[in-house]
Amino acid sequence: MLFSDAIYNKLNRQTEDKVVVLPHLPVSTDTDVVWQITLQAEKQLANDILLCPVLPFGSSHHHLSFGGTLSVFIATYTQLVIELAESLLQGGFRRIVLLNGHGGNVTPVKQTLAILSNKYDASLTPNIALVTYWELAGKIFSGAPPMESSALSHACEYETSLILHLFPEKVFADQIKRAKRPDSNGFILWEG
Repeated sequence: MLFSDAIYNKLNRQTEDKVVVLPHLPVSTDTDVVWQITLQAEKQLANDILLCPVLPFGSSHHHLSFGGTLSVFIATYTQLVIELAESLLQGGFRRIVLLNGHGGNVTPVKQTLAILSNKYDASLTPNIALVTYWELAGKIFSGAPPMESSALSHACEYETSLILHLFPEKVFADQIKRAKRPDSNGFILWEG
């Protein structure tokens, strides 16, 4: 069994360690969605895009209590993205898009951009951008009917719909339950 395709109840039947994951989507949801977005972009712009492998790990320590989460420290993730971007810069590339699929990666990648900008703007003048797919999509994720959720979040109707469309075999429909999302408190932004 592939770890990335399992959900919590399947993992719990297979191991003595109790692993709890969001109840109806695989732990690879963020990676799966962002990979499909990049594949579609590459198909449409094959002569203009060089698609690197997807990074399957990110900064997800806030999800460790769910189980089934593999995470690296923010500093480690920031350094990893810096080193990968520097590899591309040393290879002569100057236009780099960091397409993000996980809310916990936004702050580390912004830090990455600040470090790279400070180090290379004067000498190489690269154009490096952070793009988070649900922000790029804009109003599509704004809670308009028929959606009831006000924004993209974990295992919400947006993520469920995306995975149903892209990988219907990965959705365990018998495990889907409507959850009431707490109101935003004005300090914490909901993330995907």
